[in-house]
Amino acid sequence: MDSPYQPPAVPNQPPPGFMPPGQKPGAIQVFGILDLVFCAFSILGALLGLIGAMSSTFLVSASQKIDAPPGWIPLTTSVISGVVGVLLLLAGIQLLQSRKHAIRWSNRYAWFAIAGKLVSIVLNVLFYLPMAQKTMSSVDANMRQPIQVGMSIGVVLGGLATMIYPTLCLVLLNRPQVKDWLAAHGRES
Repeated sequence: MDSPYQPPAVPNQPPPGFMPPGQKPGAIQVFGILDLVFCAFSILGALLGLIGAMSSTFLVSASQKIDAPPGWIPLTTSVISGVVGVLLLLAGIQLLQSRKHAIRWSNRYAWFAIAGKLVSIVLNVLFYLPMAQKTMSSVDANMRQPIQVGMSIGVVLGGLATMIYPTLCLVLLNRPQVKDWLAAHGRES
């Protein structure tokens, strides 16, 4: 006698996570679209960063009262963002067209983005945090310490949070069923 607590058996039901042979994995389409969306944000951020770097250089030279970090820092982060945007564009197009080498482009983007985020965290910790903490001198001493700790944690955690998408690309697009499908059904470049 069957237990009333067990769901009824369904004959020929595939196991969870099973994908019929030859079916295109959804991750290819999803990450292709997301790559193009994030590409737009990345390139826009790079352009705004370059505009900001040029305007801050002009403003700092006009008024030396601001203790600003070196001008190469916003330029560096803008270039990193621009390269990430171009890599996202190439990876997204490759994925949406189901090219055989789409995973390679996605991996290039992901590793470069993670390295760029680490560089950005280091630059923020070395240059922007000290500058921000100097501006806190007018804040009440009882409030200064919690604000400085919060800023430090925010810079590190914010940088790490931006590594979530590249990490997901590495993990989900490098699964065997995705690689196997592209190897068998992907178009040549």
